[in-house]
Amino acid sequence: MRRSHWAIGGALLALLPVMAVADSPHWAAEFRDRQGRRALVNGSEGGKLADTGDPDTERIVYRDVPLPDGSALTVETTEVGLADATRSERFITFRDVPDDWTLFRYTYPILTLAAEPGEDCALIEPNDWGTITPDPLRNLEPIRRAFPSGSAAMPFYALQSGDTVTYIGCHDPEARLKDFLIDADPVSGGLRFAVQHPTRIAYGQDFEQDWAFVWQMMEGDWYDAALIYRQWALRAYGPASDVPRDFVETPVVLMRLGVESLDPEFVADWAIGMREWFGTPITQHYYAWHHDLGSMSIDAYPHFFPARPGFEEAVSRMEVAGVRVMPYLNARLWRTDVDTWQPQGSALAVRDPYGQLHEEVWMKIPAAVMSPATEGWRATIADQAVRLAEIGCSGVYLDQVGASPPHPDYDPTHPGPLGDTATWRDATRGSQRWTPA
Repeated sequence: MRRSHWAIGGALLALLPVMAVADSPHWAAEFRDRQGRRALVNGSEGGKLADTGDPDTERIVYRDVPLPDGSALTVETTEVGLADATRSERFITFRDVPDDWTLFRYTYPILTLAAEPGEDCALIEPNDWGTITPDPLRNLEPIRRAFPSGSAAMPFYALQSGDTVTYIGCHDPEARLKDFLIDADPVSGGLRFAVQHPTRIAYGQDFEQDWAFVWQMMEGDWYDAALIYRQWALRAYGPASDVPRDFVETPVVLMRLGVESLDPEFVADWAIGMREWFGTPITQHYYAWHHDLGSMSIDAYPHFFPARPGFEEAVSRMEVAGVRVMPYLNARLWRTDVDTWQPQGSALAVRDPYGQLHEEVWMKIPAAVMSPATEGWRATIADQAVRLAEIGCSGVYLDQVGASPPHPDYDPTHPGPLGDTATWRDATRGSQRWTPA
């Protein structure tokens, strides 16, 4: 795969292996004013190459980007690392934002990646267990993946071409919400690639992307691409030194579902039997330990107690026999059809810019997504985790926290800047501090 250049407004912008597509913008953004009016702008034209005084750095400046009320702003995109033809980092900045306007979301970068037809070309994505799509020009279904979530466990993609792999990733230590948008364009022979980022509400304030969008080409495959992100993540976050040793060294995690799982005595007998059969430490991932509201399932959120009769005795038997018990809690949803929803649950729920809930339905159960930054929601989960610890459980499983993406929260009564998903990350990463089990 070759490194090419892309003409923008008469300037040449160094890029990863891309295709020049007429009238394709380099970036796009949505601004909103204090009355909620929207303004959509993009970098399809007007960019001028600026003198950085550094041959290793290239900057494109878009001046006087117009807004509907006649005001204007400046946008700068920067690429660092031009001396190395195999790796660079990219940034974007929005300057001179008028007092009545705020950046609401932006899309950057917007690229069309050169993809060769045939099985030697493949798109690599770290969703769930990982997916490799050979011949993506023919086989790729349109992708919209939200990071962080189970559908995008890491914020990078990679394009394989023969023995060469190109890594494209977002190295954001705050792990803010990002939507990866990718689809195939067989006519041009490319993959359209873009990353969309919601931002915090801050009228009249500049916005600077303070983390790098990284691309790197090398010989290798999916494993080598994953190592790039892993090495950065270890530098950014460090190793997980506070994970209990016995948790890491438990080779078997079991879960039993079905009608029989409603009987704690049966669950204990079965788990202890599995412990004896495997001959190793095991963890019982325990669903249906709690009362239910009619579906014999996980429908009691967020009020899981009281436990089923016999639960405490079953926990004691399993723990003594070397089975670590890890009950399920949903740490994300509140049923909207239970008495506690109004006013308690409703006050803690995430709201979109129009004040609406983020509603979800599972097995016909209506629920809403809660804000992990609110003390009320954290106490709701922590109190139940403490009770499980006091019963003797070795741990608690906080369902959906890692598998579901954050939602920008625009409720002004909640902690943190409006719309800033770093607040969500900070709250969920600190979950071990408010779930002491």
